[in-house]
Amino acid sequence: MLFAAFLFVVPEDADAQNCPALAQEGHWENVRQETNVLSRIEIVRDCEAGEEGPVRIRAFEKCHPRDCSWGWVTAGVDDRGRLIAKFATFTADRYLIVEPMNLRMRVDLALDFRDDEKKDTFSSFVLVKRAR
Repeated sequence: MLFAAFLFVVPEDADAQNCPALAQEGHWENVRQETNVLSRIEIVRDCEAGEEGPVRIRAFEKCHPRDCSWGWVTAGVDDRGRLIAKFATFTADRYLIVEPMNLRMRVDLALDFRDDEKKDTFSSFVLVKRAR
């Protein structure tokens, strides 16, 4: 009888199945591990009652003993379908432009350091989709 009860449980994210997939959604990893700037990102689109919600991004950089998160931010979408996000961290404002390329993605990162003695930087990365 207990088995029959499990058959009728509706998953919490049943409405999420009604939202169209987003090309950038998922877990993405920088395969060039020698970089310590951007190690991976996670992208999700909130979906409530079958309605598309905002796209959120969480980015990580290499730290020890585990990667450091920049936190979650809501991303905008430009006219080319790229995701644009700004992370305000303790040391810098970090701007990401995320452009999908099938199972890869190009990520441009601009660092605007708060310390005037540090030089602002711009870098590009190719990330690959990680199976979950």
